[in-house]
Amino acid sequence: TVTTLAEYDTGDRATSRGNDRLQNLLIPVLKEGVESMINDFGYHVDVFLVCHYTMHKERLQLIQDALPSSVKIEYWDEASPISYIVDEKPEPIRTKINTRALARQHRFVIKDKLMDYDLFVNFEDDMVIKGDHVQQYMELTQQLYKLRENAPETLPRN
Repeated sequence: TVTTLAEYDTGDRATSRGNDRLQNLLIPVLKEGVESMINDFGYHVDVFLVCHYTMHKERLQLIQDALPSSVKIEYWDEASPISYIVDEKPEPIRTKINTRALARQHRFVIKDKLMDYDLFVNFEDDMVIKGDHVQQYMELTQQLYKLRENAPETLPRN
């Protein structure tokens, strides 16, 4: 899953207002990682986007066109949860879109897709995760399982 908060930059945090974040950041980052996983390691890769914004068909098509045709793309747009506004006045109860909680929404995707995949990789739209990272994780996980299998049931007391 890839979490993406902004389709366009707002000008905050050293960005240029109006910069097309989807085309200039998300797509190149996603393409680099997905192609590495497929071409270098032969992984089957699907992408699930968890978006704060509305995913329009033409924007989704840009992503599909950039990725290998074997990659299935799904998305959950407007995925930021709603939170209560807590202040000194208990009435009326007010809510807001909680963009800070968007990063937790991938858990629901994993819950729904758990039986469909062997491994989930969750990251944000500006993080390059390549096949080397996944392979390192898989190899280290296997080493840890072997260490656990070979570990003694009890340790001698000295």
